[in-house]
Amino acid sequence: MRNEKEEVQYIWLDGATIKEDLLVTMAKRSGNMALAEHNILALYRQVLIDNGLGEYVKVENDIRSHYNAMPVPMKDGGDNTTRTYNKKEQEADDKARAIYKGMEVGMRTHFLQQALSMLLINHDGVFNSAIDWCGIYLVIHDRLDAKVNRTAFKKLAIDITPFEWPDELRMAENTLSNFAHYVSYEDRKEAYFDMENNPWSDLCEVFWNVLKRLILTKNLLNNGQVY
Repeated sequence: MRNEKEEVQYIWLDGATIKEDLLVTMAKRSGNMALAEHNILALYRQVLIDNGLGEYVKVENDIRSHYNAMPVPMKDGGDNTTRTYNKKEQEADDKARAIYKGMEVGMRTHFLQQALSMLLINHDGVFNSAIDWCGIYLVIHDRLDAKVNRTAFKKLAIDITPFEWPDELRMAENTLSNFAHYVSYEDRKEAYFDMENNPWSDLCEVFWNVLKRLILTKNLLNNGQVY
């Protein structure tokens, strides 16, 4: 079991906080410079925030508000995006889980499908093969509903697969059967965030951030608040 978290620089991109090295990898895999620049912008934005020039990000948020786009989260006080897993993040995780558990099945399916669509569109490079469905399973099981076992997830995966999902990335009948080939015996009973070596670490992190922000944003909008 992992006893401590390494400090890593996290960058905000399209509703998810992503490790800096993963963001660079995603930029290189974008396929063209126009898409890569979208990732590079996130790096430059972080420089502004970390160097006390957040007023420029506030201008960006004003523009985002004009187009009803999700605002860039700003750090509070001495908070820093180079961080370990903290109490504030724990509270957000717990709140998202509670909201999810209070949803009807159809609404849960909708949010999971929407999060996968965002993963495909905005975070190219973290879901590369059908075996990566194991990472999606881990997030749903460890973060939202421990009652979802691998058998139940086979049907759920079909229901939440977006229409535009590439055929080569769709889950097959035996996809989850290969789970043990990728995860060490010592890690199989651990939650994905406590594994010593989680093969889907980046995917789990990005997918959970995307899904969590979708859930929390919807909850705030339903209560007439601005996220």
